[in-house]
Amino acid sequence: MQHFTTQLRHEQNRTRSLRASQYHRARRNKDKRKEDESLADLEADDETQPDAIAQSYASSTAPGIAQLRVAGLLPSQEDKVPPPPFPHASASVSKQHNGPAKVQEEMARPPSRLYAVHASSKGGAVQGHPEAQKRAHLDSLSTLMHCCLLKGDYERAGRAWGMILRTQVAGGRPVDPRNHGRWGIGAEIALRRTPQTLMEHRFSPEGFELAREYYNRLIIQHPTRKLQPHAVDERTFYPPMFSLWIYEVREKSKRARQQLHDDVANQSRSSRSTSVDSNISETPDNSSAKEATIQAEELNQALEIAERLDQVISSPPFDKQASLLELRGHISLWVSDLTMGDMDIHADWAMNPSTHSSPAPEQLKRLAKAHHEVLAAQAFLERAVANGAESQAATLSSINIKRRSLVKTMEQLRTAR
Repeated sequence: MQHFTTQLRHEQNRTRSLRASQYHRARRNKDKRKEDESLADLEADDETQPDAIAQSYASSTAPGIAQLRVAGLLPSQEDKVPPPPFPHASASVSKQHNGPAKVQEEMARPPSRLYAVHASSKGGAVQGHPEAQKRAHLDSLSTLMHCCLLKGDYERAGRAWGMILRTQVAGGRPVDPRNHGRWGIGAEIALRRTPQTLMEHRFSPEGFELAREYYNRLIIQHPTRKLQPHAVDERTFYPPMFSLWIYEVREKSKRARQQLHDDVANQSRSSRSTSVDSNISETPDNSSAKEATIQAEELNQALEIAERLDQVISSPPFDKQASLLELRGHISLWVSDLTMGDMDIHADWAMNPSTHSSPAPEQLKRLAKAHHEVLAAQAFLERAVANGAESQAATLSSINIKRRSLVKTMEQLRTAR
């Protein structure tokens, strides 16, 4: 008996519970009785009113009279014509299927009346059948994987997930990780499978790399197809892949800043415990230089993410995918903040032009780049809203405020020069 949802698609899963099987058979019998009753009524009408039918057909000149005659309806019963594609639909041919359920049904008939005691349901497979064994094995692997996830044993959960993906069922086809939206489990296992190097951080750099490789494989294996507009494909995998990449860069910078803060704190404690050292005065400048290096590295990686995302959204159907356009707009805002660094755009630069230590031309260059990214963010968010994204009124309002502040600051710098 399976405790979790099967790894197969709904059309591949042939087993039903006892209640579902009985309901399915009762509903089929009910439809059969209705069909027999309607045919009996039609035959009675044919026997009782042959002259009326002939007269009605003869007096009617509608072009669809031949179809009504085939359907066994009078011209006055035109509203009872079945919906399309009748009467041009191909005749349904019943196929003999000698599957596990059919075998169990044949065994239960007289005179043998043998029942599969260990079948999972009334219409389930007979124990010992190869297909039934594969499905039972798949259900056991699924249960094992979920139990390991609940216990936090991601190493064993990853092994179970790999065995599930390699299991071949339903005609020799492997299990599709997209069934029931379980593709996210693989990314979560890859992200947490490698042990964390630092206890205070949730994920390791190796875990981030494994998760991104997992998403890249899914993107390559499941491309977008025009005939399947609602399928789970690369359009579904791109947003989490880029979001994970952004989170990885942010975590890396956060760790570097935390390490720098700890080093400065250790130096301060050691200097106070011994004596005043001449190198203490160099600590603020040294820490500022390291902070600038960390920020520059984060900016380079943010620009790399923006460039990769620009390549994706430059062609359809991604150029109208609201989630990617919205993500690209927020990346532009992120890049603009990193470009400005510690510059205060709300300060009065006309009264105090030396607010920042860098030269005025360099400040103007940085502000111009930040202004360009803000305009790009506004354009991407407006495109996202036009293609179905939620309202971005609050974000667009803050962008307008920031844009006006940048323009004002650049004018003050030009005037001060």
